[in-house]
Amino acid sequence: MDNLGIPFSDFLSHIFKETIRADAEMQLLQRQAWIELNKELRLAQGLNLGEGLGQLEYLGLNEVRLTFWAEPVRPGFWSRLKRWVRSLLGKPEPVAKLMYDISSGLRAEKSGFNIAVTVSRGQDKKYTIKSEPDEKELGDVYVTRLVA
Repeated sequence: MDNLGIPFSDFLSHIFKETIRADAEMQLLQRQAWIELNKELRLAQGLNLGEGLGQLEYLGLNEVRLTFWAEPVRPGFWSRLKRWVRSLLGKPEPVAKLMYDISSGLRAEKSGFNIAVTVSRGQDKKYTIKSEPDEKELGDVYVTRLVA
């Protein structure tokens, strides 16, 4: 289990990319729907809704907030036994990574902590991502798996 997991920063990077991809797809679909609706109304009633299409280019969300529950994962029996035997022989191993399973929603009955990730688009149409607790505080955290 020592080699499993990805750094939390890679997990955040993946969320960031997927959010941008979903937003871009939503914008394309909205634009296509607007054009199709305009065609139908122009043919049926002579209305032209396409005049404001440039102003309505970004109808998508400006902020997406995701909340996760990080639950610590204890190293497996054989990993702990190996570490114990090596320490008895005077060959200590490096400290184990902090491994966590990530699940959606709050699980108050279990040990762990809450993580809030916010991806937002500013007025300059640039994306930013931030997490609470901050990514720097979670630098030594590794995500082992996502739990539904």
